[in-house]
Amino acid sequence: MSAGTAAPRIGVFGGTFDPPHAAHLALAAAALDRLQLDRLLFVVSGSPWQKHGVSPAPDRLKMMELALAQAPAALRERAEVERCELDRAGPSYTADTLALLRRRYGPDAVLMLLIGSDQFRNLPSWHRYDELPALAHIAVADRAGMPADHLPPRTLPAGVAGGTVSFEMPAIDLSATALRTALAAGDRHSIAAMIAPDVLDYIDAHRLYRLPKLAE
Repeated sequence: MSAGTAAPRIGVFGGTFDPPHAAHLALAAAALDRLQLDRLLFVVSGSPWQKHGVSPAPDRLKMMELALAQAPAALRERAEVERCELDRAGPSYTADTLALLRRRYGPDAVLMLLIGSDQFRNLPSWHRYDELPALAHIAVADRAGMPADHLPPRTLPAGVAGGTVSFEMPAIDLSATALRTALAAGDRHSIAAMIAPDVLDYIDAHRLYRLPKLAE
């Protein structure tokens, strides 16, 4: 990095995105604004070790690409879909992903791992979670469901890693499980505002989330 050039501030937002929906995009947009990020990476998990029965990784990657392509320009122009976990064999561990991104962007980059308040509570259950502070800051999205005294402060941390911060995001009562249930029932109309049109078309074309037919 040349003298006088500010270190890039990069948000790392990982998930299964099964399917990607409005709350994912709202969290990303809020993080870009509140955390003063230059760039945001949607890291699509390849083989999530704490979740089972997820859709195939190539489908989830394509859906995330379609969702971002239809997002507002302010998000679309500063975000990208990252596939490094799909290209790495074995379980997808956040510690490995952050280590890879640290090598890619260098020691001066400010990396911020974006997680929800529910994930923040469960952080000690993550594989090698004690390695995360050396690689990135932890930025917790306040979804208005966690007591304020259980959240990190709002003040942006100094340095390139090791701090914790919380940021506000719009309150959106939405879960991927509920969306998959509606899709399995063929109810596209009630969730049309929550999933990008091209993503819904992809789900239909590839028959994702369909319930297995009973044998006649």
